[in-house]
Amino acid sequence: QAQFLLILDADINANPILSLDNFLTNFHYNLNEWGAMTASQTIRYYDIWALRSTVVNYDCWKEISKYPQYSNLASKIYIDVHTKPIPKDHNLIPVQSAFGGFAIYQTRYLTNCTYDSSDNESVYGKCEHVSFNECVNRNGGKIFINPAFQNSDGLPT
Repeated sequence: QAQFLLILDADINANPILSLDNFLTNFHYNLNEWGAMTASQTIRYYDIWALRSTVVNYDCWKEISKYPQYSNLASKIYIDVHTKPIPKDHNLIPVQSAFGGFAIYQTRYLTNCTYDSSDNESVYGKCEHVSFNECVNRNGGKIFINPAFQNSDGLPT
């Protein structure tokens, strides 16, 4: 059985910067201390929909959809404030869920984990990474954003 599963968004944007050195930073950490490492970006952290943490504990699109007449302002409140770049030398950031366009999972934490975007309460559905990462958490896997694991600039294409 494979020890790791890599999930990659191959069309993250037109400015990929992923390098072997960036990828290998995931293995600078004790394998017993993490279940998943997720990528970061150099200019703009872009994957807020997949992010769940003590600060971002909501579905950004579900929140924005509550304010259709103020969608630009709601987008600034629920997405833009969380897109600041993370310095490459910052410590690992513990989260309940993240993706960032690339994640590496230890397969021992993936028992019964599936991608599921169904959500009867949202026109957008649920971010598939959130349901997958909830399962990783239930299986004892800790999830981190690794600021040195940079895969792109994060700017829209």
